[in-house]
Parts: sequence; C-alpha cells; structure tokens
Amino acid sequence: MTMQPLSDNSPLSQEVLPAVWVGYKCPSCQPITVALDQTSQAIQSGFHFSKEEADKISNCFWTESIHDFCVQYLGGKLTDEDHAKILKTANEFIKNGTTIRIDKKETDITKLLAAKIVLNAHQRANHAMANACFLWEVNMLPKENIFMLQKGISPVFYEKDEFERSEMLKDKAYGAPEDRLSRAFTNWFHRAGMRYIPAFNQMRELVRDIRHMIIPILEISMKSHTKEKRIARRRHRTRRCCWRSREG
Repeated sequence: MTMQPLSDNSPLSQEVLPAVWVGYKCPSCQPITVALDQTSQAIQSGFHFSKEEADKISNCFWTESIHDFCVQYLGGKLTDEDHAKILKTANEFIKNGTTIRIDKKETDITKLLAAKIVLNAHQRANHAMANACFLWEVNMLPKENIFMLQKGISPVFYEKDEFERSEMLKDKAYGAPEDRLSRAFTNWFHRAGMRYIPAFNQMRELVRDIRHMIIPILEISMKSHTKEKRIARRRHRTRRCCWRSREG
C-alpha cells in the first residue's frame, strides 16, 4: 500500500516528541527559499520536467512540510508503515543526541528524511528559545515561560505542554528583527547555555552536511515520481483501448 496522508491527530503524534511531529507535519520555520530556483533548474535538466512542474516540486520541498513532500513525490516508493519508521528514527536521533553522519554516499531514504526532520525541529526549537531570550531582555517574557531559561535545554526535548507554551511565544515576539532575536539568544547561550550545547552541535553537523542530505532525497524522490508518472500513463492508455466489433 502506498503512503497515505497522516491526519493531524494521528496516534503517531503521541509516540514521538512534539518537535519531531511538528518537524515532519509543518513547514520549516526557516525555509531556504534562495534554493527554489536552483532546485527547479536541477529538476528540469536532470529529469526533463517542465518548468511549471519543476517549480511546483521545488516549492513543495522547500516551503511545505516533509510529510506533504513524501506523500506527493515518494508515495509510490514509501508505505504507510514508513511514516512511523521515519518519525521514530528522527525521534531516536534527538533523544540519543548522537551526531548524525550524512555523507555523499548515503542512500537510506528513511535516514535522510529523518535527518531533515531533526534539522527542522532544531531550527524551530532555536527560534522558540530566541523568542524567549528576546522577550526576557525586554521584560515581556510570560511567567509560564521562564522555565525555558531555567531549564536551559533545547525545546526539541520538551513534552507536549512545555512545547506548546514555547510555540506561543512567536506571537508575542512577532515583528522583532531577526538580528535582535539572534543576539538575545547568543547572549543567553554564552552565559547559561551549557546544557544546550549537545542539541546545538547536532544541528551544526546537519547544517554542514545539508548538501549530502538534500541531493539524495531529491534524486530518489524524482526517480520515484517519474516511475509513477510512467505507470499512470500506461494505465491511461490501457483504459482508452477498446475492441471494435466487426460489421456484418
């Protein structure tokens, strides 16, 4: 059975950390939009897709969720069970805190997608912590969020209640310049961020290897998508075939 969409209240959401679920089901909070045109051009030249379709694929990859990309462009290769495998692999990566090694020879699509989820989760967590640090500096951090600075760990490790409280800060910090958020986070990190270092290091390694992560995902997904298109065309031609009865 090919991969089907997961509902927002899927039981799988209860089996992994909230950051992992959001990293899979929601768009990246920091999409690399500068790569949109480059990715589209690579898809056009490498797989002979039209510009319109290549743009659509590139936009889905960079600005929509990993989940949606998997369903649309890896649905013929992955199954419903692979949703759970990808999510649980990402969950283990974060909980274990290990360095995720991705080199140019990596072809395990589960590992590659799980690594991208982890990167999304770290980016969102860092943004939430930056919001907290900024709001603290301007005396606007809600009392129920002070625990974020006291704990000193990345929000990727938060359970449901704490994670949801950290996510709410984006509304209070809305419009704050990115450099102010980054500076506030850096000030806090150098002062009290010792427990944050393992998560920060894991993300840094993923950013370093992002090219080795992204290229195989796109290659595997485009080959799968091309194969599905060919199968669909063959089925369409078969349905149109008919026998004409002989006259007389």
